[in-house]
Amino acid sequence: MVRRVADYRFCSHGMWCQSGRHPFADSVTQHALPMLAHLFSFKNLAELKAQMDMVLLEKSAPERSPPATWTLAAGSPPPTASPSSVPPIP
Repeated sequence: MVRRVADYRFCSHGMWCQSGRHPFADSVTQHALPMLAHLFSFKNLAELKAQMDMVLLEKSAPERSPPATWTLAAGSPPPTASPSSVPPIP
């Protein structure tokens, strides 16, 4: 176990935090980011990472932090699942 999710090197988020580059950056940028940009107004991977860092930090220390909130972009339809129940991109 690790204290911070970013320290776990066997997941893409940990690799991203440690190396500064998402291991699947090209695919995430091409396929996932357009959908996430529409739903959450993420303009780039840096904004996605900042949100993921915040959510994962809160999830790893629930006794210290209130639950994360995600803000939908204006005009986007509501997701079928609540944002807090959607798992982060591995």
